[in-house]
Amino acid sequence: MSLKAENLSPVNDAQAIVALIERQGLAYMHSSGCAVLGDGTWLQPEQWDTWLNIHGLFAEESGARGEEGMDKVTETEAAKVVGSSASDCEIQMMGQADRNPLSALNAVAGALHYMNSKGIERISHRRALVKAGRKALAELEKI
Repeated sequence: MSLKAENLSPVNDAQAIVALIERQGLAYMHSSGCAVLGDGTWLQPEQWDTWLNIHGLFAEESGARGEEGMDKVTETEAAKVVGSSASDCEIQMMGQADRNPLSALNAVAGALHYMNSKGIERISHRRALVKAGRKALAELEKI
């Protein structure tokens, strides 16, 4: 049976999403916030967030922490953000600030912490992250 991302529900099929991502592997993150898997399947941001949430809980429970006390999921996500172009970084983080401002603040803080701990300077990425952090705070103020 072939499992397609459009048939998945982030609420009902979390195990199916995890199995699909682990089987196909992540190819790259699109600037729209969608995850593109190794076989070309696109996951919606909500489906990708399901995977992050599940693995984030596992990382906390198992105590899997990197060098500077950063859990492995946060470190992996920060590396993806920093590894993208500055434009993609801004688009992705600004979109996340619109959809889920609290998650965006966490991602901004994680990416900046990762950059500081690794000595990564990339000024344009830092500006994009700070801009997204400000937008997320403004969105939280509205709520």
